[in-house]
Amino acid sequence: MTIHSCFESLEIGASTPWRYGVLNLLCLEREGVTSAMISVLGRLGKVDLAKRVFDTAVKEGYGNTVYAYSALISAYAKSGFCDEAIRVFGTMKDSGLKPNLVTYNALIDACGKGGANFKLASAIFDEMLRNGFQPDRITFNSLLAVCGGAGLWDTARNLFSEMICRGIEPDIYTCNTLLDAACNGGHMDAAFEIMSEMHMKNLLPNEVTYSIMIRGCAKVGRLDKALRMFNEMKFAGINLDRVSYNTLLAIYASLGRFEEALSVAHEMESMGIKKDVVTYNALLDGYGKQGMYDKS
Repeated sequence: MTIHSCFESLEIGASTPWRYGVLNLLCLEREGVTSAMISVLGRLGKVDLAKRVFDTAVKEGYGNTVYAYSALISAYAKSGFCDEAIRVFGTMKDSGLKPNLVTYNALIDACGKGGANFKLASAIFDEMLRNGFQPDRITFNSLLAVCGGAGLWDTARNLFSEMICRGIEPDIYTCNTLLDAACNGGHMDAAFEIMSEMHMKNLLPNEVTYSIMIRGCAKVGRLDKALRMFNEMKFAGINLDRVSYNTLLAIYASLGRFEEALSVAHEMESMGIKKDVVTYNALLDGYGKQGMYDKS
């Protein structure tokens, strides 16, 4: 049984004396088990338990390593706790440990969660460069994600150019974060250019790509383009998620195409996707536009 499978079924509130199992694994810190455990717990969203593992490791003399600190910072980042990640970073430096590239990447990632703080992300990036670390694809992807959340299209475009100049090849995540920055900033022409370049580089759009584009088109009122994206998505065999379905419903409702909106709602049910308040609001809007107030 792997560490991941063990913790996937573990409940934070369980009364099982988990501490003894943890301590047995901590003895293998030379093999990186402590940081691996914290990383797995972070990916599972069990950041409280990750902190307990870290605290136990430090108390027993096994956790005061850059790897364990970096794993905890990453765990906080994945759960959107930027302030906690920064606090752990400060504690790490106070303890005499020097951050590595993984640490800085995790910190920049944290800046994109729960607020999109590009000013802080940029300061961390500058410190990383001053300390002699060369950014990799993960670094730039994280910076671009912060730009996407803040709608900083010009900054994102400059970072992407710097990434290419450094000889770092973009991946699908890079393109999606760049698209997010363009769409959030309302630059849809640039977003469509990025999609064209993706096809040229054989980076095929995925569900995230289309969701970003559909949302962006709807945001600026280019509903025909949004519907085209939906059709492309279906033609590519990519399943829609609830957010995409809700966006499609809202588009049809705003255009007064109520029968098509109802068809989308039925399709959601057939796909096993539950309606939420956004779904019902879109349907109510459609009923209202059709003058069907008795049904609404």
